[in-house]
Amino acid sequence: MKAYFEIERENNEELSVFESINNCISPHFHSNIEIVYVLDGEMTVTINGITRILKKGDVSVCSNYAIHSYDTESFSKVIVLVFPLSMVKSFSILLDTHTFSDNFLLSHPCQNEISSYMKKIVDTLDKENSLKIKGYLYIILSLLIDNIGLSEIKNDSVNFLPKEILIYLQMHYLEPITLSDISEKFNYSKYYFSRFFNTYFKCGFNDYLNTLRSRHAAKLLSDSKMGVLDICYSSGFENQRTFNRAFHKTFHMTPSNYRRRLPG
Repeated sequence: MKAYFEIERENNEELSVFESINNCISPHFHSNIEIVYVLDGEMTVTINGITRILKKGDVSVCSNYAIHSYDTESFSKVIVLVFPLSMVKSFSILLDTHTFSDNFLLSHPCQNEISSYMKKIVDTLDKENSLKIKGYLYIILSLLIDNIGLSEIKNDSVNFLPKEILIYLQMHYLEPITLSDISEKFNYSKYYFSRFFNTYFKCGFNDYLNTLRSRHAAKLLSDSKMGVLDICYSSGFENQRTFNRAFHKTFHMTPSNYRRRLPG
């Protein structure tokens, strides 16, 4: 199941940690730190346009506002840890002006120690011991900084453009948007924009747009009693055939089957 631009996390000041099987997430960004540890299998991780294949024991770390995506070709089992900078105030000022020098920790001795503390956070969540959890977060960040290092953030247009594109799509995906429309919005030819989008986000413009719309449709299927055809048009699709094809590509089932499988 693909994910969407997680603008919702901007208002979420809570930690999230969970295991994920066969993780596949479309390009998105948020203000939280996101750390992934591979428990088993292989997962392709792309952060700010750089792609690595992570194997068992490998770690990726995504700084705040870095664009990232995940893909699994055959099988992966990972722990995902997402938390706001407000939980680690001693690091927040530093990480507002600096980013990790590398986003990947591959075949490194400290990987097991990082995974150990991530698992401790999972075990501690049920006990609601916030002080202990914050302590583990400080240790994890210290290990990452000691072994990866930090670099000063440079405000350049190359990294700014992708974020502007995602923000614009999040705000307008329910409207009729074509490749020509959005390329003109950002003052590029549609051929250059299409090539840039595919290269940076590792997916086509229409695929990404239809994923956003399909997720909106899934929410309407879950939270409303609207008919499937009404949901199709309310989600920005021009016809039901395109809607069904896009929805199936995102959720691997038809909209009707999706609704039937909902609890209750």
